[in-house]
Amino acid sequence: MFVINSSPFDTPGAANNTFMLGFGGRLRVRPSLYVVGEITPRLAGFDPGAHQMSFGVEGRAGGHLFQLNFSNGFGTTLGQLAAGTFNYNSWYMGFNISRKFF
Repeated sequence: MFVINSSPFDTPGAANNTFMLGFGGRLRVRPSLYVVGEITPRLAGFDPGAHQMSFGVEGRAGGHLFQLNFSNGFGTTLGQLAAGTFNYNSWYMGFNISRKFF
């Protein structure tokens, strides 16, 4: 992804745009249990510090999918991901639930 004007600071001469590439995967451990993970490293431009990473566990129950995830950032949009996270020491826990209608 390429995000224009991603730096929240107005520093003259500093990189203000960000180029990032996300990698992710999902591995089936049991018939209804999965392990997921992703990392979004910065390849060029504005670099506030740490790359955003997350991992989680998913469980399927009928038409429902429950996910417990952990991440060092809580951005969900392209701009929030590009603004980044500033260290690897702060981790956040999240929970998702989705329903598949047949």
